[in-house]
Amino acid sequence: MARPHIEPYVELDTPYKKWDIAGFKGSEYKVLSLDHDCGACTLKVKFNGGYKRKPGLSYSDMEVFVLEGRIKVGDQVWTRGHYAMIPAGMHVGAISIPQGAEAIVMFNDSEPSFEESDQNHRLALVDKQVSMNSYLDAPWAPGNIVHPSVASGCMIKPLFYDPLTEAISFLYCMTPQFRQTNISYHDAAEESYHIWGESWMMQFGYLPTGGYFWRPEYINHGAFRCELGT
Repeated sequence: MARPHIEPYVELDTPYKKWDIAGFKGSEYKVLSLDHDCGACTLKVKFNGGYKRKPGLSYSDMEVFVLEGRIKVGDQVWTRGHYAMIPAGMHVGAISIPQGAEAIVMFNDSEPSFEESDQNHRLALVDKQVSMNSYLDAPWAPGNIVHPSVASGCMIKPLFYDPLTEAISFLYCMTPQFRQTNISYHDAAEESYHIWGESWMMQFGYLPTGGYFWRPEYINHGAFRCELGT
């Protein structure tokens, strides 16, 4: 069984839970979506001030998007808007978060895991790794990367494309008063989190800042609109 259809969901009023597994003690989490068979999940994570972790790796591809705060990872500093894709088995440097931070964290293949290590696993596909500040280092592009496509007024910043699965991660932006009137479906699951802004969809209603959905394949959706921008 894949992840169930979750739409709409607003996480802001859901309390965090203490995370008490290796590599994540000193942080708290909210589950946005979960595959109950393999453990793959999307989480909102709050790293409390003083959080530290030694170098190590996960056995799942992991994506991180920093919402707030500063995260020191090895010799890098991840700030608001930083995106990282860390392939399964690739080690990352020691982590320290003196003042706390919040991030969206995605484990794409299996349940969250951490193994202390200062080396990559021999099978790690390290060439897939991405680390950049998406707000500063990625340009906006028109949303019509496929055809048929979205109406004008929707833009994207592609962050990661997986040539093995053809999955793509991106930021998207809808301009104020954006409208699209058609109903459509896709042959791939869709996942979205509203960092800021709002949107409305005919079947599922209003989604504000903090809104999230996981939409499986072949689910009809549309028409949709955005009044103030997203």
